[in-house]
Amino acid sequence: MCLQVLGHVSGASFNQLLEIFRLLLIDEGVLILAVPVIGSDFTFPDHILGSDFFHLVDLTLGFDKPGFRQPLNEKSFGNYVNIGSDNNLAVRSFFVDIPINKGVSVSAGDISGTRIGKDITENGFSVKNALIYSKHKNGMGDIMFRLQIIR
Repeated sequence: MCLQVLGHVSGASFNQLLEIFRLLLIDEGVLILAVPVIGSDFTFPDHILGSDFFHLVDLTLGFDKPGFRQPLNEKSFGNYVNIGSDNNLAVRSFFVDIPINKGVSVSAGDISGTRIGKDITENGFSVKNALIYSKHKNGMGDIMFRLQIIR
């Protein structure tokens, strides 16, 4: 089980961790993975729809305050992940190609053309099922994947 950790690691580390999980699981093993997501209804100035959203959260501000969430490019995100910060948290919200609604099941097809979908399959997993378990404003939320090893 890996809950809400992989949204705070670089792309290379994300793939390394998936590879380690695959090596540690037995053939019938299942990996439960929860990550932050954005959907096709996500809105944020200058964000390119269809791509993951890298941002910095200011932990000194409430989530509804201006400046709470600042967009980053992927390289800057990686730098924040590597150096850390006392008052900020680097977050990668993975794109899924459906609107974000709590309780909605997500199919492998909904993520097949996305980066997280490619990372999952390239690291030897298939999506057994997935569920959006929380919804935030602006098309953001959280998803829980149940992944199985492809043998």
